[in-house]
Amino acid sequence: MPAIVYVPHPQATPLLGVFVARTLPGAEPPFASAGFYRQLSRFGRREGLEVFVFAADGIDWQRREASGYTYDETEGRWRERRGPLPTVVYDRSFPATRAGWTRCREQLRQLVRTPGVQALGCGLPGKWEVQAMLERDASLRPFLPPTRRLTGPRPLRALLAEEGSAFLKPQGASHGKGALYVRRAAPGPNAASAKEGGGAGQLHEPDAAAAKGGWLVLGRAFDNAPLALQFAGFGELWQWLSGFARGRSYLVQRYLSLHTADGVAFDVRALVQKDGRGRWQTTGTAVRCGQPGSVTSNLHGGGAAADAATFLRRACGEAQADAALRTIAELAARIPPALEAAHGRLAELGLDFGVDREGRVWLLEANSKPGRAAFKQLADREVRARTLANPVRYARFLLQQSAATGPLKPAGQQV
Repeated sequence: MPAIVYVPHPQATPLLGVFVARTLPGAEPPFASAGFYRQLSRFGRREGLEVFVFAADGIDWQRREASGYTYDETEGRWRERRGPLPTVVYDRSFPATRAGWTRCREQLRQLVRTPGVQALGCGLPGKWEVQAMLERDASLRPFLPPTRRLTGPRPLRALLAEEGSAFLKPQGASHGKGALYVRRAAPGPNAASAKEGGGAGQLHEPDAAAAKGGWLVLGRAFDNAPLALQFAGFGELWQWLSGFARGRSYLVQRYLSLHTADGVAFDVRALVQKDGRGRWQTTGTAVRCGQPGSVTSNLHGGGAAADAATFLRRACGEAQADAALRTIAELAARIPPALEAAHGRLAELGLDFGVDREGRVWLLEANSKPGRAAFKQLADREVRARTLANPVRYARFLLQQSAATGPLKPAGQQV
């Protein structure tokens, strides 16, 4: 491998550093989503910014330099280089391990404390903390599913006794990984007891659910593989769940019927971003449909994207669909300022909404590192271009502001 060349950074060309996790060791380049960053590089050049992709292990704090990659359009390939720390940092790190998450978070905090470096935005914490932030705004509460932390078996047992079903999601995972739907299982001679992922262990006394067929668990494992398991009673279910979670924090919610009449799970992704004037705008909306029988609609689980208006009108009828889209548009305008007021500066959000069988809109999740996969599948090239251009334009806005007033550090919670 050729030596990494030090490239002095021209003062006239600010550096937008895309902070990533080195998840593909041995590959060239050693990070995922290279196509996305290649397109960012092209938009960066148009806006007078150079895009530099780097990871935590490439930072030299003593010299205040970083090793990483820039895309060479002439040669059509990524070139490894070393140079000064970026002027603006865009966090797109998705480490594969908990240790990796901890290391990335620590390095980001140190980066934004470095003179001359600022973050495009500070990433949101876990789902429970985000729920608490949103609940501070009374106007948003009606759209938030009631949520409890799963600190022991009692919250889940109580919800199952009351509703007969529940939805569980991990506090920190993404892409639908680890999401579970628990419901009463129909009694029958073929009901099998599950032994995987933590085991059933000793037998438990039968409970009311066992007499009715036990409990069925549908969802996705942490490698996104689908799972379907059945348990004779709640004790057996809880023992398996404790092993499956492996110490991860979980949230429990009432299960919402967020699917079409023929059973296809779906949600509506609204991508909201700051533009070149530092103002929030809704870049686009798209429906994400799960595979038949899937609990989640996430594209990483094999789903597909569709135009939001077209899909909802077909699934819900024109009047109900149009009312839901108006509500989603209003919430997409209100949620980002509410989160910024509680958390600090943000650059973009992926807001996931559910529409239940009665047409009621629910906010399912707010993600500060949203993907673009749903919009890549749609025919609207203008929307696809804006999803890429807005982070670059907002970075240029921050640089223009800092040139006039000094670097703008994210207020509130740290990265």
